[in-house]
Amino acid sequence: MRNNKFCNICNKPYLLKDSALHWHCTDCGLLIPALNERDKHVKVVHGRIPCTCGVHLSMDLMRVHRRHDCPDRILTCRYCGNREVAGALQVRGF
Repeated sequence: MRNNKFCNICNKPYLLKDSALHWHCTDCGLLIPALNERDKHVKVVHGRIPCTCGVHLSMDLMRVHRRHDCPDRILTCRYCGNREVAGALQVRGF
């Protein structure tokens, strides 16, 4: 027990000599064990990605944007099967 330490975030034990390798991302809480993977994780997962419509979002928000909000997403007509670009959102007044 004297060579081990428990993490305050995940409550998992790790060796004191490996304390530099036990790092949790401050944004998502994911455990990133390798020192050289930290910058890659932050850049890929939390960095801004440009969309074809001009919006810059993080990866998790980009998935939702491309599926629901993006005017450049492709929609398939449920009646004829034609595929068209969604275009800008239009609000109809009743």
